[in-house]
Amino acid sequence: MLALHAPAMPGGLDFDCSHGLSKVWTFSGQPLPSRTIARVGTLPASCRERAGAFEEFGLDHVFYFASDVQKRSMNVYFYWDAACRTIDWIQRFARWTGGPVPDAATCRDILAAQAVTSGIGLTVRHDRPDIERWSIYAFEVPLPRTARRPCVLPALAPRIESFLELAPSLNESPQFNLAWSFGPAGAYIKAEKSYARDMTFFLTTEWGGDFRHAGAA
Repeated sequence: MLALHAPAMPGGLDFDCSHGLSKVWTFSGQPLPSRTIARVGTLPASCRERAGAFEEFGLDHVFYFASDVQKRSMNVYFYWDAACRTIDWIQRFARWTGGPVPDAATCRDILAAQAVTSGIGLTVRHDRPDIERWSIYAFEVPLPRTARRPCVLPALAPRIESFLELAPSLNESPQFNLAWSFGPAGAYIKAEKSYARDMTFFLTTEWGGDFRHAGAA
């Protein structure tokens, strides 16, 4: 990707205390047309061969890639345009991936939690012809829950609530993300809390995303 797309840049490294290097992140530098991924030879064929289908679903641009050296898979992250944020779209995409189809109530929770920029993440592997897992991200959800917010957050498991509240961060106002993940192994909600806000920097300063919440000064 760094050789194919000039604006692309290293986006970070993840480490696991019991494994060592876990993920290598590559940021596209600017919105990358989805059709371009067909020419990224390091991506699994299961992703490259579906480039046209992604555009048909309105997933027109990619902004992040991650190589998971621990699980031997790759993640591709698309911008989820506001026009695609419907119950029908979520259920159609779920059927297309071959995984479980979320019910209408779950879809409403997902849509209500979209505060600002949204994304779709796919997990693909070189040794599998299908999409292993996909997720819908709600970036920069306003927490704590007492904060003024332009979205409605769903009830979360106590373990996730504790993580969001107690996990340390170097920032006074860390970035909080929620994601609904779907795949053959089942569905679940996951949460992220930034440690250094680098993701916010890339998605705003470098990519031009607008993460200002409604009513913000």
